[in-house]
Amino acid sequence: MAIKDPVTEMPSLRLLRALYRTLDEDLAACFRYVEPVGEHALTYSIEFMRLHAQACMGLGSLLDLWYKRLTRDDPAKKAEPNIGDYHFIFDDGSVQIDRGRTLNVRGSPGYLVTPFHGWRKVAPPTWWRDYNDTKHHFTLATFRLGNLDNALNALAGFYLAIHDWRTLRTHPLDSKVFEVMT
Repeated sequence: MAIKDPVTEMPSLRLLRALYRTLDEDLAACFRYVEPVGEHALTYSIEFMRLHAQACMGLGSLLDLWYKRLTRDDPAKKAEPNIGDYHFIFDDGSVQIDRGRTLNVRGSPGYLVTPFHGWRKVAPPTWWRDYNDTKHHFTLATFRLGNLDNALNALAGFYLAIHDWRTLRTHPLDSKVFEVMT
């Protein structure tokens, strides 16, 4: 069965869009203190760690929502899928998330993020692995993974996933952090 309008057919998507808007505003506010340029990519803080974790949580929840919607009649679907199990969603005809899309960080010409570039089913993006390292093994070393670059990539991933081809046309979200490259 085709999905006519994800935003109306999947009510939880509205909540995830609200989460995205909040995280987008919070990260944009950080730019008052840390300029979003490549030289500051590894700058870490509690706020960047929080944004990184919450953007990954939102993305994971969104991918899980799509997974359940797309596999609801599939007897082989997993009860507890992992990030690799979501890989097919990007190419599904109902969703079509552009894995190669690049976003420009507003106010920082040349700071480009392509959060899903190189993602393979068996090898998720580095920023996703860093999120899991921080989530499961919080130490001073993993705290440093809560950096600007990981926060930007995680939020960019969330932004792109929330903008599947249909939703981008019917319910686009503005971003204070990103500009879509054409």
